[in-house]
Amino acid sequence: VSSVSELEQAMNRESDLLVMAAAVSDFEVANTYRGKLSRSQAPKIELKPTKDLLAGYAAKHPRTFCVGFALVETGGDIEKTARQKLWDKGCKVVIGNSSEALGATETDVLFVTADEAIPLSGSKGTVASEIVSRVSQLLVSQGN
Repeated sequence: VSSVSELEQAMNRESDLLVMAAAVSDFEVANTYRGKLSRSQAPKIELKPTKDLLAGYAAKHPRTFCVGFALVETGGDIEKTARQKLWDKGCKVVIGNSSEALGATETDVLFVTADEAIPLSGSKGTVASEIVSRVSQLLVSQGN
């Protein structure tokens, strides 16, 4: 897919598990222009928020085990942000991480559920494996 609306259409089916590792885009151009724009006169670009695909999907498919991610600005409260997204989006798990992880090989995240917030650290591959393992355990324990 190449746009938020195309992804929304592709997501139009039930599943046992949905993992949304990142937003496709939080904004899209509101004032698109068909045709050629003159280089001598730069256009003013207006943005509008895109749909929250994860929240919409979780609301439409409540039996699906949804996992989301929350990227928090440096110095922000990762657990608070992840917990808020847990409820706002209707997820079973939200992985909270800091923008400091962008471009790094190592990462520190919080694996947040309704009951706990578990810190995970290491290489991104190691942390990803641990996330998959923990999600698998939760799926099995909930009978999915």
